[in-house]
Amino acid sequence: MLDMGTDINERSSDGTIALLQAVFYNHLSCVKILMEGGADTTIFTSQGRGVLHWAARQSADCEIMKFLLDHAVEP
Repeated sequence: MLDMGTDINERSSDGTIALLQAVFYNHLSCVKILMEGGADTTIFTSQGRGVLHWAARQSADCEIMKFLLDHAVEP
């Protein structure tokens, strides 16, 4: 879908984007692909939750959190 020009940051009907869903469901490989495709790591849900928030809540082993801190979040 990314190769076909899909808007990687388009919001779904519940207000989330693909990157937030990948983080929420703890899919590190998807997070990497989406970020390589230009996913916006600064987008928040309508409840004010961003990628780091979901990573902290959902990631049992913190791999996604480590990846995001190393590759997506500015100090």
